Amino acid sequence: TLETAKNILDATSTWDGGKFSIKVEDLNCDTQYFVRAFFEKSSGSVFYGELQSFRTGLQGIYNKEDLMEFRDASYLDQADMSHWMNVKKEINLYADIDLDEELWAPIWEITDGIIFNGNNHIISGLYIDGSVKEYGNWEFDNSNSFIRSNSGTVKNLIVEGKIVINDTHPGSASGIVAINEGL
Repeated sequence: TLETAKNILDATSTWDGGKFSIKVEDLNCDTQYFVRAFFEKSSGSVFYGELQSFRTGLQGIYNKEDLMEFRDASYLDQADMSHWMNVKKEINLYADIDLDEELWAPIWEITDGIIFNGNNHIISGLYIDGSVKEYGNWEFDNSNSFIRSNSGTVKNLIVEGKIVINDTHPGSASGIVAINEGL
C-alpha cells in the first residue's frame, strides 16, 4: 500500500562506498514484502536493482513440525524457546494441526509466567497410549495428556483425539494437562 511504502521510505538508510543498506522497521507480521532498490543519478537516469522478496512472521507454532519441535525442545534444560515464544512470554498456536494419530509424547511443561495460547485452534488426531512411559531419554508418569505439566497458563486450546489406558499400566486420562498448577 502507499502507506506501507511511505513507512519504508522513511526508514533509516546509509550509503557506504558503493554499498547501500536500509533498516526497515514496523512491518506487518505474516506479510509478504517485495523490495526493489533504485538509484537516480543527477542526470536523471535511473538504475533499478533486482526484485527481492521476504516474508515476515511471528514467533509461534504454525504447523505439525513446529509443534513437534517445540515439544522436543520442552524436554531440554535451558532450551532456547525464542523460535516459539514472543517477548510477552506467549507461545501462540496460529493454525489447526492434525497429528494424524501418531503416538504423542506430551509437551513436558509450561512453566510459571508462560502463556500457551491456542487462539481457539484445534489440535486433532491426538493419540496417547498410557502404557508408553518414556520418550527418547526421558521417563515420565501422568503422561496421558497433551501437556504433562502446567504452572503457567494454557488457554483457548481445543484438543481432540484418543487416550488409551490399559490394565497393565493403569493411570488417569486428563486430555490437555496432566498436572495443572496454573491456569
